[in-house]
Order: sequence, then C-alpha cells, then structure tokens
Amino acid sequence: SFRVLSDAQAAINSVKSDIAAGKVTPSDAGKKVLNQIIADYNTANDLYQSYHSGATNDTTGLSQAITQLINDIAAVTTQLQGGKK
Repeated sequence: SFRVLSDAQAAINSVKSDIAAGKVTPSDAGKKVLNQIIADYNTANDLYQSYHSGATNDTTGLSQAITQLINDIAAVTTQLQGGKK
C-alpha cells in the first residue's frame, strides 16, 4: 500500500509538473480523471494513515481505495497520451 501511494503521489506530481511546463495539454476528460485521481489518492492515503495509526482495521476499504487509485491512474495515462504536444 505504501509503495502504491508513493508511486501515485510521484505520478500526480509529475503530471502536474508536465501540465505547468506545457509538455502536456489535458483534455477536459483528462482533467476530470486527474482530479478524480487526486481525490482517490487522498481517500486511499487517509485510510492508509488511519489503518497504520490503529484508528481503523478496515483492510477491505483500504484495498478498494488502492484498487480504485490504480485504475484511475491507468485511465489518466490513456487520456493524456492523446494530449501531448
């Protein structure tokens, strides 16, 4: 879980950097998916932090959040490939 979250955070930061530098121009659909990834990352990270602090033992929720995050990263990769300059 930690590795997925770390990789997701790096991917999010990379895409944001590419957008800011003008290397990638996302479509409206790409922006929507990127925003969903950020929301999914936040949800997964919150669950991860709660689980590891002992505040919850919801491994099913954490697994589902991680899976959703992975799926959305795959979707944004596809969306942004068409928007490269």
